[in-house]
Amino acid sequence: LIGNLKGTIKDSSFKSIAYGQILLGRGSLLDSGRFEIHSDSKISRLKGIGLVGGAETKINFQKEYDKFPSLIFDTSNGGELLNALGFTRNIKSGDMKINIKFLSDEYDHYKGQIKSKKFSIINAPGIINSLSILSFSGIGSIITGEGVFFDKGEVNIEVKNKDFNFNKLYLTSQSLGIVAKGNLNLEKD
Repeated sequence: LIGNLKGTIKDSSFKSIAYGQILLGRGSLLDSGRFEIHSDSKISRLKGIGLVGGAETKINFQKEYDKFPSLIFDTSNGGELLNALGFTRNIKSGDMKINIKFLSDEYDHYKGQIKSKKFSIINAPGIINSLSILSFSGIGSIITGEGVFFDKGEVNIEVKNKDFNFNKLYLTSQSLGIVAKGNLNLEKD
């Protein structure tokens, strides 16, 4: 967290308001944000709102004593958020909510759910492009480079080290519905 911090410490409790930026590794995760931070002997929490790629994004990070943390993102530009998190650059726009529950202290093993509305997949796998061309609206969006548009999407994920496993992937539009499961090695793409 980079920015200004103003708060109070009382016994084992810390409360503050922070204004600034959250970095994830070398990249910016949230810019120009306002965050409430609370920590005591039972729970630590960071809750706030900032910008990801110019889109307003809410974040809620929480860790209870002797439990693994959880993380929730809620944004109006899921494509930029997924890019900032290092998942994919192939999603454009879309309202998105991501719920993540970590399963290790190293934060390299977690599971969660991603829900999105009104988004496009660019550089989609060939089978998705082929199926979407069967509709007149699909032909136009692929020719203009906007990708394959979907009204809704939902997926359950589990990530361990650099292996991204997903099941119950649902993508729907007016002319196309997809159900899938599989895995992706994020390091080897």
